[in-house]
Amino acid sequence: MNYYGMQNGYPINNMTEADAESGYDPTHPWKNRDPRFYKTIMFDGVKWRSTGGAGGTSELFTGGRESEEVNDLKGCFTGYMNSKLCPQLMNTFDGYKENNILILSLMRLADVYLMYSEATAVGYNGPKGKATTYSLTAEEALNKIRDRAGVAPVLDKFLGNTADFLSEVRRERAVELSFEGFRFTDLRRWMLLTQHPYTVKTKIEFDRADPNDYNYDAPEENAIINLREIPLVERKYTDRHYWYPLPKKDVSMYDAFYQNPGW
Repeated sequence: MNYYGMQNGYPINNMTEADAESGYDPTHPWKNRDPRFYKTIMFDGVKWRSTGGAGGTSELFTGGRESEEVNDLKGCFTGYMNSKLCPQLMNTFDGYKENNILILSLMRLADVYLMYSEATAVGYNGPKGKATTYSLTAEEALNKIRDRAGVAPVLDKFLGNTADFLSEVRRERAVELSFEGFRFTDLRRWMLLTQHPYTVKTKIEFDRADPNDYNYDAPEENAIINLREIPLVERKYTDRHYWYPLPKKDVSMYDAFYQNPGW
């Protein structure tokens, strides 16, 4: 969730600390975020049925109705819920549960732009480089996606060299392609699968600043207190996870047919 930066194009460096440069405020952590955040993520107070109010919105604060502390079998253990490819009003109250059609594309145009941006930055000397057979630079291809999403262009601070630019490409892929099955493969090909912080999965806990005065029509405007990020699990990946194991029956054919390293 922290990869969803601010609408002004700035990333969030530490979600528990205020940042004057980006405008991020941990007492209002969902305010002025990347517009895709609101289309993909359900946070505390977001409606899941059209009637709204306390009974029709998510209670994801510590001890809330949907929290793990209250319901250890079905409760949310991260502090967020996903609504991508699953409309928020897909419930038994609003009548949208039946007769719905969801059309999935075989290839995302956004993924094409992202792949082009990454490959061009690496192959043509940075974010200002472009392929000889196409008009866009790596920077312009990335901004195609951000412009459509309503996010400010890539900041100048990330355009000085390829390494800084690729950090934004990686963040953009995490946001634009979230929950679509790309991340594990991306981390493997970037050789980052075994590196911190990618191995650590966290949850958030917090309290509503004023539980008796909560705006359910604009939950991002509500203040919270005691926001903290807590590790849930650390994945014990090693170098062998950059490979897949070969079938035992194949590597047993003869001595010179070796198994992939670590398997």
